Amino acid sequence: MPRPRNAFVWNEELERGLRTREYHALAVGTRSHHLWRDAAEKIRAVRGEIFAYNNGRIQNLPKELGPNARHVAEQIIRGEVPVVPDEMQDYDAATVDEPERTAEQEFPFLQGIHHRSGSWAILMAFNHAERSNGYRGYMFKDEINRRAQPHCDDQMEPNFHAGRLFAGWSCMTTLIKHKLVERTNHRGHLTEGGRWTSEKHHFALTAQGRTFVRLLLDKFPPPDDLDVPDMHRSHAHTPGRGTPRAGRGG
Repeated sequence: MPRPRNAFVWNEELERGLRTREYHALAVGTRSHHLWRDAAEKIRAVRGEIFAYNNGRIQNLPKELGPNARHVAEQIIRGEVPVVPDEMQDYDAATVDEPERTAEQEFPFLQGIHHRSGSWAILMAFNHAERSNGYRGYMFKDEINRRAQPHCDDQMEPNFHAGRLFAGWSCMTTLIKHKLVERTNHRGHLTEGGRWTSEKHHFALTAQGRTFVRLLLDKFPPPDDLDVPDMHRSHAHTPGRGTPRAGRGG
């Protein structure tokens, strides 16, 4: 059904409202800021018009919105809450500049990752692979596990028979969720001989993931007697993080 002539298009105002809530959360120090940020980015990515029919049904609201963000977006569209609440007027995304973020605010996962965990090991595997000659830009699961194992205190591969149902590799799901690693899925296809085949999934570090690795190496610097990886040595100053300490980058 086409959009009714009197239906308001909410794309810009929804993004404004969600960004405002993000800026407010950053200012008061709550960890919900990244949820509002993700929601605002999902709204911006919508190509169609977001509007409500006369019967109240909302069209083109992204399905990927989290429950809290979806609830607020629906309330805004239905007029149940303002786009910018009174207590957030000083953080209106339409009138203020985007605030600077600390490393922890930019990457909340930085606070939860542990040295020599599965997530750490996978990121170190990519870090070293990207500095090696002939790296093709991505790796398969077995390559990642092989490169990651020296950096992980646990086994990277699960082994049902050994009673190891979970292993370091399970952390890949978290890295993909945080957009630090991207997975390319391949669909199966029929060969000319009529056989069904499919390529293996491959994984690559994202631009966001490279920034995260540099911050991670700040958090867990290598010993002084080890060569500092190139990605760490070329670390650029991140707004809101302060001046890097001597010997730790730059």
